[in-house]
Amino acid sequence: MGATKQDIVDFKFIYSECLRIQENLSQGIFIDEFNKEYDGKFGSIGMIIDVPENVYIRDRTKSYPQLKLSYKAYDKFLEISRRQINSNRLANHITLGELSAFLREEFYLLILNNEVVDENRSYSKLIDKAIKKSFKKMDAEIFYFPILALGLEGDLNIGNAKICTKKSIFDRANILHEKYIIDNAISFCESNKYAYDHFLKVIVTKRSNFLREKVAKNIADFIMGILQLFSEHYGISHDFVSLSFNPQPKYDGFYFKEIDGGNFDYNFSSRGRILWSNIFWGKFQEDFKSEIGNVLSTLISIALDPSSERVIADRLIDSIYTFNSALNDKDEAFCIVKLTAAMERLVSLTSEKNSGITSRNFRNRVAALVAVYHGEFDKWINVSQEMYDLRSDIVHGNLSIYRTSESINRSVYSQLVAKAILSGCIGFFNCGLTTPDKDENLKKFYRGLEFHFGINDLDEL
Repeated sequence: MGATKQDIVDFKFIYSECLRIQENLSQGIFIDEFNKEYDGKFGSIGMIIDVPENVYIRDRTKSYPQLKLSYKAYDKFLEISRRQINSNRLANHITLGELSAFLREEFYLLILNNEVVDENRSYSKLIDKAIKKSFKKMDAEIFYFPILALGLEGDLNIGNAKICTKKSIFDRANILHEKYIIDNAISFCESNKYAYDHFLKVIVTKRSNFLREKVAKNIADFIMGILQLFSEHYGISHDFVSLSFNPQPKYDGFYFKEIDGGNFDYNFSSRGRILWSNIFWGKFQEDFKSEIGNVLSTLISIALDPSSERVIADRLIDSIYTFNSALNDKDEAFCIVKLTAAMERLVSLTSEKNSGITSRNFRNRVAALVAVYHGEFDKWINVSQEMYDLRSDIVHGNLSIYRTSESINRSVYSQLVAKAILSGCIGFFNCGLTTPDKDENLKKFYRGLEFHFGINDLDEL
């Protein structure tokens, strides 16, 4: 840690700006100078540094000054924070805004105590203190998100996450919270057509306050993606499961319609309880005991605590996130675009970006990835080409969604993607999930798959 040369330059600029503003406000008409300095959309919000609360509480008799930042000085704190986060690999632990707040607090104390003597040493010490203070404020936390899991009886472990029954969580919460809080929580869980009868437990390791919630929700979505992978693989609708912070599917529908002649008709529809949801959980638990379960458990752990370097596992994690987002998208066209993006994350290489053979590589690699474990190579090579072409037509404006009378068969594309990701889990595991995400490693992997199906020869292996 410590201050870089640019950090020192920026701190000196911040200090000079504080002095400039103080002098301007003391010499001119205060309100005029103040309004002139802070003429932005939000005025002076966030530009004032007050004494830290713990210092004020320690001695309330003193009169503590305010430090006033210019907009440019405020931005310098963000730039210093960005450099420190990148150089010390703190991106998984604290946000830019949070570290900037700690730096501003330590900067105030430095000025208050008149410690700007040796700038290099003083500012390095400031940064070290801010980072150490940020780590002291970090904590681990367990989140419990209400989840709809139709057909599931009891608890279910999914790697280091867990689906728990609502009763087991409320039995604990009843002891710790007042009745009105519990009543509101119960009311929330029972407010939809189907009650949230389970909670998804996500354990987040030591991080800043803001990042803990963000990571917990990301992991919850990732778990949803895993469940959706298997539901597509089994051919069971994924509508039996949803998280509380993502709306439940619309199970019921209604509309009026009027036929020529004035006949006023209506339409009610109901999907009822999702077919085969209870079958899903038995099959999922059995499959999760196999090698694929070990791979997915490892991916969950990596997603919770990603390494500072890009690894092959990142491709699988991103693909599952995108797959989850695709299935939750009610627009069929955007669903196809996202499903294709999930596959591109698995099979695209940076070095081939402008090679002119993107479509061919996509088709061959996706089909080979699916077929190596699920068979039917000829079927999947046609489906993968169709999906890529449809995505291109949508993105490049060659297909007008509202003009076409043909419906998009998204189910066959979602099955393709689900099977490809599940195959990728085993294939990438055999390559090493923590293997560096470099083109040469993946190119060799895909060339081997293509050769297995007679697409290419081994001249580049």
